[in-house]
Amino acid sequence: MKFITSRALVLGIQAVVSAVLAFFVVKIGILPTKYLMAAFAVLVVLWLFMFLLTMPSKKKKSCKTFNW
Repeated sequence: MKFITSRALVLGIQAVVSAVLAFFVVKIGILPTKYLMAAFAVLVVLWLFMFLLTMPSKKKKSCKTFNW
């Protein structure tokens, strides 16, 4: 179950889906070139943002426990 939620798998699936979407947008010719480049730039930025959000923290996680 840990592999299904792993960072590499989630980012890999997102990259493949983005590449397939980009391929079909280019193949069909939905967008003009300047908008297409902007859309690709947004996809790359979103992928990098997702990569940074899923990075494990280097800090030691210390939490307080409450004894009730």
